[in-house]
Amino acid sequence: MRAGEFHTERIIANQGLGNYAAQLCAAYQGGNYGDWYLPSKYTLNLMWLNLADSDGNGLNSGPSDPNNLGNFAADFYWSSTELDSLLAQEKGSPMALHCA
Repeated sequence: MRAGEFHTERIIANQGLGNYAAQLCAAYQGGNYGDWYLPSKYTLNLMWLNLADSDGNGLNSGPSDPNNLGNFAADFYWSSTELDSLLAQEKGSPMALHCA
């Protein structure tokens, strides 16, 4: 389940310094934690099922949705899972960032 942490480290090792999703998560210092990473598609899907769509109806109208326990925006989210050598898998337009 910590594949996202591994993926984030590999992305940064390959990309170096910059302003991209994996680097932003790794540098994030929120909630008195410094070990944030870009979640894998699997972990992001679990977050969606358990937090963003807790009633299981497949809908999330945003932070005002009473079944949106994770305060997810009604948007797409970056994952650390590679689709191919150029693209990452997303969940859900513009892409939002949600670090794990």
